Amino acid sequence: GRVKQPLAEFAVLAGMIAVLEGMAYGLFHNDLVFHVGPFLIFSSLYFAYTAFDNYIQERDAKLLIRAQLFRYLPEKVAKHMISKPLRMAMAGDRSEITVLFADLAGFTTLSEVLPTDTVITLLQSHLKDMTETIFAHEGTLDKFLGDGIMAFWGAPEPQEKQADMAIAAALEMLMRVEAANDDREKTGLPKLHMRIGLHSGEAVVGNVGSSLYLDYTAIGDTVNTASRTEGINKFFGTNMLVSDACLARAENESRGRMFLAGRVSVKGKKKAISFYSPAASVDEAELFKELGRVIESLDNRESGRASVMLSGLVAKNSGFGPARFHLELLTEGEQPLYDEEGKHYWPLDNK
Repeated sequence: GRVKQPLAEFAVLAGMIAVLEGMAYGLFHNDLVFHVGPFLIFSSLYFAYTAFDNYIQERDAKLLIRAQLFRYLPEKVAKHMISKPLRMAMAGDRSEITVLFADLAGFTTLSEVLPTDTVITLLQSHLKDMTETIFAHEGTLDKFLGDGIMAFWGAPEPQEKQADMAIAAALEMLMRVEAANDDREKTGLPKLHMRIGLHSGEAVVGNVGSSLYLDYTAIGDTVNTASRTEGINKFFGTNMLVSDACLARAENESRGRMFLAGRVSVKGKKKAISFYSPAASVDEAELFKELGRVIESLDNRESGRASVMLSGLVAKNSGFGPARFHLELLTEGEQPLYDEEGKHYWPLDNK
């Protein structure tokens, strides 16, 4: 009864039966009879009982582990771990992925002035909405970063339309924040403002950590650039930016919803990146189209003409962040740099 492995149990049972049969055989040669039937029946039934009981305990333990995996991991990651446990235990693989970073602007300030229970309630409700959206668009939730979120598409299983899925998820995330803000306003709670950045490229994806703790995550330059893409929103005054590398992997429908907000070189990257943003309305789409003409003027090294056009754009809508970004740089006397193709960009390496 102390042995808990089926093979070990069977070995013990077989050994005991062999000893018993040997004793019975020796006694038989001395004209003595030893009845082994009751013992064989009892031991066999007891073996069957213990084997079945151990099976039930092991099954329950596996079900508990499975339930915990699905609680803390996205469904497809959990299924992948269950189907390929040895594979998941190894170091990561290089995969083509699309990474999303989302962050709440000004939430630290809010958390300093609001009661703790209100802050927790706000954050839990927000993260729940964002998690549901990411999962609905088949994304892998990497981790929560305080009030921020990191997610990616393209791993653990390849996804052919990963960029489109990520863009669709980001747009829905913004819509859900706005819908939740309407409800918060009715109950006297402050509105939340979220910024999202998307970038695509190659990264190492897998279990990273130590023997004490492993984290299924993505690491590499693609992840760093995605994080910086989210941060560029602060300069452009936008709430969502998609890098040119991500948009290049998207289909026409997704591309048609994005407008060029500007080109900048971010810290750690020598090559400039073009950033695109969705228009919140038809009027904003027109502003982005006018901004596109400004960017063409800057590409043609017509800074004076670009300044005049930007002044008109800001006068028309002072809240249009991308126009203010370009105008402020030109007003401060900053000069854009030009890449090998003759397209301008603004260096933000030290900002």
